[in-house]
Amino acid sequence: SHPAELAVPVLRVLTTGGQGSSETLLNVPEFAGLQELAGVLRDPEAQTGLLPEVAKGLYGPRQLRLSVSAIEEFASCSFRFLVSRGLRAAERRTFEADARRRGSFSHEVLARYHAKVKEDGREWRDLAEDESRLLLQEVAATVAREFEHGLLAAAPRTKFTAEQITRQLSEFIGVLTGWLRGSYALTPLAAELAFGGRESPLPAWTLPLGHDRELTISGKIDRIDVLTDPSNAERLVVIMDYKSSARKMDAMLVDAGVDIQLPAYLLALEHLAPESSLIGSGPMRGIGMFFVGLRPETASTRSRDETPDKLALARRKAWQHRGRYDRDAVRWLDGSGEKPGSGQFAGGRAAD
Repeated sequence: SHPAELAVPVLRVLTTGGQGSSETLLNVPEFAGLQELAGVLRDPEAQTGLLPEVAKGLYGPRQLRLSVSAIEEFASCSFRFLVSRGLRAAERRTFEADARRRGSFSHEVLARYHAKVKEDGREWRDLAEDESRLLLQEVAATVAREFEHGLLAAAPRTKFTAEQITRQLSEFIGVLTGWLRGSYALTPLAAELAFGGRESPLPAWTLPLGHDRELTISGKIDRIDVLTDPSNAERLVVIMDYKSSARKMDAMLVDAGVDIQLPAYLLALEHLAPESSLIGSGPMRGIGMFFVGLRPETASTRSRDETPDKLALARRKAWQHRGRYDRDAVRWLDGSGEKPGSGQFAGGRAAD
C-alpha cells in the first residue's frame, strides 16, 4: 500500500548490479525514476550536484526561501537538506505524543501564558512565584484539551505525558519568576514572534546573493526580553530559545555555520525591528542570546544537611540558561550582586 517503502531495497539491488524482480518493480509508476537515480549512485563522481534547471525547479528561479533551521540543516548535511527541503520528503505522521509534539505543546503553553499575563495588564514579574505556577497550570490544562485534536487527552498515557510536562513547566516558570523579581532586569515582551511567514507580524530578512537572486530568511523567536537603558533610551534585547533539554552553543559548530540559530535570530531582529513597533521605538542593541532547557537538569548537593540557601541555588541551577552575552550588560542580566550569582546563567554571573 506504500510503494515508497520499497524504494531503498530496489535501489540497493540496482546499484549492486542485481536484476530479477527489480526489473518488474521498475514498471511501477512510483519507481519510474529509480533507474536514473541508481546510475548516479553507482557513479557519484559523474554527478556531483544538481543541474541548474533542476535546482531552480526545486528552490525557485530567483528567491530562495529558507528558515534558519533549514540553513543549519544544509550546513550539517546537504543531502538531508535536499531530501527534506527540496524534495519535501517527510515521515508519515502518526497520532502519538512524539518528541516533536511534546515540544510543540511546551511552546504553546508558554506562549499562552505570556498572552494571559499581558491580557491581564501585567508583566511576568508582577506575579508571585506561587501565583505564576498556578496560572501556568491553568493555561496548560486548557492547551492539553485543545492540542492536536485532543491528542493529549486521548488516553491515560498521553494524559500522563501532559501532566509531566505541566509539572516541569510549572517549576520552570516559578524559578524564572523569582529571577525576574530579584536579579534579571529585562521584561518578556513577545512570545513566539514569527518573521517571514504568510501571517507573520514581521517580514522576512532578505539578503542579496548576486546575479539577481536573493535569500529570504524566516523563523520564529520563542521569547524576546527587552529593557530600555535609562541613560540613553536604547532598547536592550535578549532572545531566548526553548529546548526540550539543556543545550549550549558549540563554538566549533557556530564557526562552521551549523549552530547559527541564536545569532541569526538576533541579527534578523536587529534588521527588522526598525520596520515595526512591536518591540518599541528607538535604537536597539542585542545584549544576549540563550538556550533555555525545559527539562530540569539533575541538581545534587553534598548532603541533606546543606543550608536552605544552597538547596535553593541547586534547585534554580536545574533551569540555567546557556548562550552568549555582552559583558558590558552583565548588570542587567544578573543584578544579584552576589557570587556565584543568581544561578540563572551557567558559568557564574552570566554564560560566556
